[in-house]
Amino acid sequence: MKKLLLLLLLFSFIKAHAQDEAGLFFAQNYSTFRFVDSNDNKDDLNYTIGFGYGALYQKAIGDFMFLRADLLYNKLGATSQEGIEKLDWELHYAGVDAFFGLKMDLGRLKPYAQAGLYYSYLLKADQHIGVLYYDLIKEDLLNKSDFGLKVSAGVSYQYSNEGNVFISINQDWGLWELEKSDDNQNMYNRNFSIQIGLRFSIVE
Repeated sequence: MKKLLLLLLLFSFIKAHAQDEAGLFFAQNYSTFRFVDSNDNKDDLNYTIGFGYGALYQKAIGDFMFLRADLLYNKLGATSQEGIEKLDWELHYAGVDAFFGLKMDLGRLKPYAQAGLYYSYLLKADQHIGVLYYDLIKEDLLNKSDFGLKVSAGVSYQYSNEGNVFISINQDWGLWELEKSDDNQNMYNRNFSIQIGLRFSIVE
């Protein structure tokens, strides 16, 4: 009975202190692949510039905690060199992020940090080797699902009672292998991004 009362009190506290926000954002991506060979030697390919955009939902819990979920599109990839030929990969993903975050209240400025997980589904995958082009989905060379860790730090500015503009830096670490091959050589997504966006209070 005491546990039930504590749960009811906790639920009432969260509901009384929760604030809902929705928003939109754009991201500039700097992505690469982490290559791990059969001897566990690690190397990152050259970075390539991509972009992303999406929508978010954020629920504040108390004054210093929040939960956030994103629906987003990302263009990732990497580049490399093989002799005189340039290798270029372009991977297009649709995905979801889920975060737990902490924030500070400095008046209109609100610094925050968040950490969570992401899941992405591969929509399109192109590879260029010199003038040659390969559709990696058609060739069935890549796994379509990716999963990993994501951390972020940023600051928002409350320009009105209903709206915030924010900027953040983000780092993604892919944990699932990109390629389907069984040659004991693995590649994983890595992405650093700068995100800007707007959040608006949801009026019930």
